[in-house]
Amino acid sequence: MYTYNDRIKISETDKRRNWTIPSIIDAMQNCVMFQLEDLGAGLDYFDEKNKLLVVTCWQVKIFNLPKLFDRITVGTQVYGYKAATAFRHCMVWDHTGELAIASHSLGVFIDAETGRPMKTSQEEWEKYDVNQDTPCSSIDFQDRRIPLPDALEIVEEFDVNIHHLDVNNHMNNGQYVRIAYNYLPDHFDVAQFRVEYKKQATLRDRIIVKISRQDTIFCVVICDTDNTPFAVVEFTRR
Repeated sequence: MYTYNDRIKISETDKRRNWTIPSIIDAMQNCVMFQLEDLGAGLDYFDEKNKLLVVTCWQVKIFNLPKLFDRITVGTQVYGYKAATAFRHCMVWDHTGELAIASHSLGVFIDAETGRPMKTSQEEWEKYDVNQDTPCSSIDFQDRRIPLPDALEIVEEFDVNIHHLDVNNHMNNGQYVRIAYNYLPDHFDVAQFRVEYKKQATLRDRIIVKISRQDTIFCVVICDTDNTPFAVVEFTRR
């Protein structure tokens, strides 16, 4: 398992001094990329092999939300794989060593030219320090597919801009969460959230944001102009 130590920064917190939902995803994404780089399987390796790592879903459970200036440890572990898909857990511990946040995600290796999944050999998988035993092994996570609500309200339209893009020249996974987070009702205490990524948005794509409010569920659907989702983000109230 790979870990790094960090501290909650003022740029990562809300008006209540709580660590924000987008910052959680950012920290976990950073942890994954730190691990890949340190294993010798980072961005340069991907370029050499002409492949990309595309995340298809995240589910994050929040047990105890860190606050401004808290010291934390962020960790990650690939716990299994099948063909081109990796199964990964990410964790955040507080300064006492208690598990504060746990997540499950799926990542698929994609051929950079064809855009199709790249079947990966057992020898290749051995690069990624796979270990089925993680601190999240006993935690139940929901299905990766998020049902679309029947009634949705359009709240915003905009074009993908340069600041939305990452090294793959697509909208970064965290940006979808950041967009959805903008519409989360005040005092909506999030116990868990999940994201299903359906297709990749690129520069100048038109984005339409739709929301659905329920008692315990707040759902944001981020679509193109044909109403085809780029991503679906679902927050569950504590």
